[in-house]
Amino acid sequence: MQNNEAIKNRKTELRQLVLKRRNALTREQVASFSSKICESLSSQFLTNPKLDASCLDLQMKSDLNSGGFSHLTIAVYDAMEGEVDLSEFVNSAKVFDINVCKPFIVNDEKGHMEFTSYDTQFSQLDKFSIDDFEVVAPEAIDLIICPVVAFDNMLNRLGYGGGFYDRYLRRLPSYIPKIGVAFEVQKVNDVPIDKNDLKLDYFVTEDFLTN
Repeated sequence: MQNNEAIKNRKTELRQLVLKRRNALTREQVASFSSKICESLSSQFLTNPKLDASCLDLQMKSDLNSGGFSHLTIAVYDAMEGEVDLSEFVNSAKVFDINVCKPFIVNDEKGHMEFTSYDTQFSQLDKFSIDDFEVVAPEAIDLIICPVVAFDNMLNRLGYGGGFYDRYLRRLPSYIPKIGVAFEVQKVNDVPIDKNDLKLDYFVTEDFLTN
């Protein structure tokens, strides 16, 4: 078994390789692929949320509310340069009156991240006090969509190295669907993992949804 330093080095090398491939996509490709991903997310998780046992709570909550999905809360992110743009999915969610929240960094050094209302205006990279916003409690989130640097068929996710999502995902109830979104060029044969890395439940690209 590889030691932690070897795994860390493999992760760094893989990030560089995959980000180079992702950044080679044109803006037109990013926009087109993002639109396809958003369409897939909407069709699978908004109009048909009961995909398997991990989505059961999502279906039950929508059935219990006369307003459909109006009491549901979905966690997304603001896309940085080259990432999957979730704007179309967010707009679709708002049509269903779904509550949408996005991340903000509380403590960069400790990898502390929280979520707040999507209408709050700030960059994902900004740092704030936890008292600056109304924080959405992890147990109030019904579905979370995560940015991805690389992924594999075993549902392993490689992030940017800060550990923000790995730490946050551990705070969520186990039944909450955890979805990674990425482009096909970000798929690799094998993502190096250690004890701190968590698998996701689904990955969605412009070509497929896998779980």
